Amino acid sequence: MSETDMGTTIRESFEWGVLIASIIAGLVIGWIRLGGAIKETVGSWFSHKSKNSTKRDSFTLDNNIHEQMNKLRYESDACRVKIFQFHNGGNFATGKSMKKLSTTHESAHPGMAITVKPASDQPMSLFSDMLELCHQNETNLFNTNSLKETYFKSYLQSNHVLMFSILPLRSTKGEEIGCILCEWCAWSFADRVNQDTFADDFREARNSIEYLISIDNTKDKRKSR
Repeated sequence: MSETDMGTTIRESFEWGVLIASIIAGLVIGWIRLGGAIKETVGSWFSHKSKNSTKRDSFTLDNNIHEQMNKLRYESDACRVKIFQFHNGGNFATGKSMKKLSTTHESAHPGMAITVKPASDQPMSLFSDMLELCHQNETNLFNTNSLKETYFKSYLQSNHVLMFSILPLRSTKGEEIGCILCEWCAWSFADRVNQDTFADDFREARNSIEYLISIDNTKDKRKSR
């Protein structure tokens, strides 16, 4: 073989080698990009599925809580049954945490005004007398007019509440995390309440709601880990 033919063969081999290397590199890059796209798509699908599952769980939990509240309202002839939950709401200038409460669930008799907004993100100090009654953990029936002139009394009167009863909501550790309030806005309903039957129904509903809230809190703790 002449030097010219040998040079041509070497050049052709080199060109073929470059071509093959380029093809292999292209395939590798394409595979990496495709794998990344597949990974991103699958990850997005699982993330979307997880979010939808979380939303469904939340809706189911709230529905179960409202079912307990609706049942209690119906059995007790109450005009409203509502849940307050305690939470933090920023800090004072001293750095001390603000303790607040908000209405998170409410079941109202058809035609009754909903009162969620007026009692949302409110300082707990405004409801100190309500909390004192809550601490008693008794199913007593209170006449609104018998209360001291406080913010809580004004709150009840503004919502036309004539009689009410309150129980605490507690965590699995026994800490008070909120309360459940039954309200009667007409004596025609309030006068029908049987104290003994109501006491059993109220405690049963409260215990069921405590359990449901504890499930939700347990799920939140697992997510934060």
